[in-house]
Amino acid sequence: VLALPREIELRTMPGGLRIAQRPIPAFETLRGDMVEVANVDLDGVSPLTEFTPPRNTYELDVEFAVTDPAARFGLRLATSGRNGITLGYDARTGNLFLDRTRPENASVVPDFAKYVTAPLLPVDGRIRLHLYVDQSSVEVFADDGALALSAVMFPSATSTGIELFAEGGTAQLTHLQAWELASIWETTP
Repeated sequence: VLALPREIELRTMPGGLRIAQRPIPAFETLRGDMVEVANVDLDGVSPLTEFTPPRNTYELDVEFAVTDPAARFGLRLATSGRNGITLGYDARTGNLFLDRTRPENASVVPDFAKYVTAPLLPVDGRIRLHLYVDQSSVEVFADDGALALSAVMFPSATSTGIELFAEGGTAQLTHLQAWELASIWETTP
């Protein structure tokens, strides 16, 4: 998808040089007021009540502590009932995953349902995700851009719920910063 302009650099990491990606800093000028949440123990599903954007145009910077080696945990985005996009980490396999097998309006594109994974090791027992949701796309930058995942989605305008979850074990949301993002256009369509 690559919906966001990004900076790309070569970075020395264990195993050699790797490409790292980050959103351009100019996106910070679109931020509204920041909402912060810290130290939330996760066991099951709970809505993120502290941040309820009126539309799917926002930025999240999230850090989770891996407290249970059997847990799968993360965020469900653009939720409405059982529908939504799930971004999470599976501690058993060491993989970040983006699951769009239950999106709204999936019939728009044949074979839309996808489940993608990428290996990601915790740094000091933590997983850090920086993500942008922009109406019909999700862009995820993990481990300070060492890993990037993108997906398109087609949620209804009213499907703006965000949920935190942990299954198969527990996890902890250590820190979350959230911002609604203004439009780059002078008037919103």
